[in-house]
Amino acid sequence: MLESTSDCYIDNAGRITSNAPKIYGQDRFAENKMLGRFDMGDLSYQELYVPGIQIIYGDWRFRNLAATDVQKEGEFVEMHFTLSGTGEVCDSLSGNVYHFQENKQSLFFISSLSGRSQFQTPEFRFFELRLSPEYFLEICKRQLCTYSFI
Repeated sequence: MLESTSDCYIDNAGRITSNAPKIYGQDRFAENKMLGRFDMGDLSYQELYVPGIQIIYGDWRFRNLAATDVQKEGEFVEMHFTLSGTGEVCDSLSGNVYHFQENKQSLFFISSLSGRSQFQTPEFRFFELRLSPEYFLEICKRQLCTYSFI
């Protein structure tokens, strides 16, 4: 069973895809929700978009902790907050490994991602804030202008 109002989905083979970063620049608000039951477990996932920003909240409940293929297109700066659980994503394009631990946060830049995710706990909750590179640089530029250096 899969319900989705977005182009982000996970099929029964465990592949995750999303076109979400492609709509960062659009001048509108958008919301996508997904609720699904898969061979590997259950997923509740919500995305909110405003120009330059994507906000994501997800709640996984795994029946099977098998590795999953993951792909993301487009560039973004991601602030990832792991609320519960542990896992990692190995990006075969860059060679980077992103580790996620309970009550920890990460900040990274991704130009595209194709690899495998592996979770070590039967429950994984996360919150992500993704910024377009242009929006991130605009924020940095504004912050530099508000500080005077001695």
